Amino acid sequence: MRRYHIIVRGRVQAVGFRYTVTMLADRLGITGWVRNRYDGTVEMEIQGQDLAVEAFLEEVEAGPGFSEVEKMSAESLDLVDREKRFDIRMDA
Repeated sequence: MRRYHIIVRGRVQAVGFRYTVTMLADRLGITGWVRNRYDGTVEMEIQGQDLAVEAFLEEVEAGPGFSEVEKMSAESLDLVDREKRFDIRMDA
């Protein structure tokens, strides 16, 4: 299991990015959350099995849907116990 804090830069707001990422997370069994930030980036925390996390990161970096990812940074975090789903959070 792994958990990451991720910041995604590029054309990632107003293009269905959060919705697409949520569907991807659900398909891969990833838990965590995603939200838009006021600086135009998208922030998320993801957690899941190693192979699922790798597949998730690859698809997100490729720019799902109508998005265009210019840069993505990921930082390892401690696992969160009892997290059950992937949510869209309010903007920060």
